[in-house]
Amino acid sequence: GAFVLLGSSTWPGEEIVLLEAQRTAIEKEIDCRLLLVPRHAERAPEILKLLNAQDLNWYQRSDGGVPKENIHIHLADTTGELSHLTKAADLAFVGKSLPPCEGGQTPIEAASLGIPIIMGSNMNNFKDISKSLILSGASKSVSNKEELIKVISELASDPLTLEKMRNAATNWHKSYHGTSERIALHI
Repeated sequence: GAFVLLGSSTWPGEEIVLLEAQRTAIEKEIDCRLLLVPRHAERAPEILKLLNAQDLNWYQRSDGGVPKENIHIHLADTTGELSHLTKAADLAFVGKSLPPCEGGQTPIEAASLGIPIIMGSNMNNFKDISKSLILSGASKSVSNKEELIKVISELASDPLTLEKMRNAATNWHKSYHGTSERIALHI
């Protein structure tokens, strides 16, 4: 089947890099599909410009209806569907983490579903969690767009490493599941 890349994004630079990573994988004869999940619905017009400027078939979820066959990009611009979409991914990119952005979105949901994670080096909002995910083998960190494209392309063609990362994400989540309750009981 197809390799599915989920990319949460917060600015045009991230969408452009995700589209470039998808194109690189396709050029390496990998059937790469992109689930593009913008974090801010009001950015739809600028994202639509990007999608219209490239030649892959795409579908905008908020339009409703049935997508055409052979969709390469699914623009998930509706609310409340991220966990459902994340389950379909083979790899997730955590947005707002690639320089020049700072902060990062949460990687916990992807890890809880056993999805391997790629994040930028600026995960300041989830610094300890990000370090823990990287040390566990569930995630990889990249410093720039070139590294992101390279790592996505490498992982798209490496099912053994993806499986190890899936297992690491699942094990990471199991080890932290219930932590809040344990802390509350201890207090």
